[in-house]
Amino acid sequence: MSKSMKLPTMVAPTYELKLPSTGEKVSYRPFLVKEEKVLLMAMESGNSKEMSMAIRKIIDGCTEGKLDLEVLPLFDVEYIFLQLRAKSVGEIAEPLISCPECDEATKIKLDISKIKVSKEKENDPKIQLTEEIGIIMKYPQLIISDELETSDINVDSDSELAFDVIIKCVDKIWQGDTVWAAKDVGVDAVKEFIESLTQQEFLKITNFFETMPQLKHTIDYTCPQCKKKTKVVLRGLNSFFDSASVTTL
Repeated sequence: MSKSMKLPTMVAPTYELKLPSTGEKVSYRPFLVKEEKVLLMAMESGNSKEMSMAIRKIIDGCTEGKLDLEVLPLFDVEYIFLQLRAKSVGEIAEPLISCPECDEATKIKLDISKIKVSKEKENDPKIQLTEEIGIIMKYPQLIISDELETSDINVDSDSELAFDVIIKCVDKIWQGDTVWAAKDVGVDAVKEFIESLTQQEFLKITNFFETMPQLKHTIDYTCPQCKKKTKVVLRGLNSFFDSASVTTL
């Protein structure tokens, strides 16, 4: 009768990163084979909500549940996942670049461990709309992405989506010394308030989104086919693994 043998216990290495939003240090481990299977299944489904759930599950496991992913800014979540991927699968990714001149598609090698969150100095969640009235915004969160059923929130891409994002990202509204929390007054009241703004006042809010922190990396690129020089701008998590947006120099 054979004796059962206890197999060795594998211990994953741990690393540390700083949250772009606060500078808080976070310990994490690479994701395991079982977690990579969850990710691959979500990617194969092509469903953005499943992908979002997989990313949440992996980050939660790799950070031992120490982060409240519901309230973290989306750019924090994307940055964490990018670092996890670098330590788990490899630091080199190969996004596909399409030349705007000849449409030749080429893979480029990119060290994703060096990708940072780009921050604009003028970005301020506290926005003075008039002398007496102002608004405090919060950055888009993973929970907002889930509610809108998209993992790629972009206020420039769709006017209806942009308006929904703005409403859900309102944190507080004030007039003089009186402050209203958006969660207390409700979505309808916030929507009515936003719709009552002038175009100039509304532009102050959209500027908050246009300048907010984001995963962003720019590469000077020469097409190997036609030798056209272009500037490759990668924005958001998906662009570091799929197709990057390209602008001509």
